[in-house]
Amino acid sequence: EEGKIAVIPNFLPQNEVNLLRADAQDLWDQGRFSTDALAGYGSTGKFDPTKDRSVLRLPQWKNESLGNYSNRQRFGNLMANVRSELAYNLNRPNLDKGLATTKYGNGSTEISYTRFGKGAFLKRHVGEFVECRI
Repeated sequence: EEGKIAVIPNFLPQNEVNLLRADAQDLWDQGRFSTDALAGYGSTGKFDPTKDRSVLRLPQWKNESLGNYSNRQRFGNLMANVRSELAYNLNRPNLDKGLATTKYGNGSTEISYTRFGKGAFLKRHVGEFVECRI
């Protein structure tokens, strides 16, 4: 339905989900995540996990020497295929063209890991609900 979120149960096989989660946890444990700058208090450095999120910035996501890069690439390739299918089936040929489809991570205008603290409010941080929770 137009304007609604598409939910596809089991979109990724559980083993792929597990690999992405393990990669995210490993990168978190290595201190690779940064406080998101969307918070109004972000410049003060007063991070509150119940109000804000941490993100794996795009240069780390694209860095092949960090974590399970091959799995992140596999996921990016899958999303590139989804984008191409949508471009074709929705008759939007420009959807999968241009620098934005590769600049921010293979397959998407932006792919990264996001970590919300317990009690964090997703709506505070996301202008468009386009996150894929795994």
